[in-house]
Amino acid sequence: MRQPVAGVLALATAALDEPHVPPAALARLRLIVEQAEWLADIIAQGLEASEQPKGRAYRTDARRAAADTVNSARLSWSGEIETISASKSTLINLHPVILRRLMANLLDNAVRAAGPDGRVAWPR
Repeated sequence: MRQPVAGVLALATAALDEPHVPPAALARLRLIVEQAEWLADIIAQGLEASEQPKGRAYRTDARRAAADTVNSARLSWSGEIETISASKSTLINLHPVILRRLMANLLDNAVRAAGPDGRVAWPR
């Protein structure tokens, strides 16, 4: 699984370096790189979970995970996501990939319930 994701990353990164790429295409290529990196993290986390001893502690910034989740959701949903800023970062004892997957599932449910023209408030 790692090899195809690495291929997508390599191709998208190479395309970013091409001359005369329109700004809209550059923005989409950056998002492709971001999404492929997230997929690579998910794969790595799955492999790591099978190799790591139980009880390993993680400190994950929930604010960063929430921001990443919103940025990804905005790629495919036409509604409005209002972000509500937290006053400070909150560290959570959870693997960052697992936290982001949980948040992505919650936000996906919210945007589906809101409909294509709806509005969702989300912590940031």
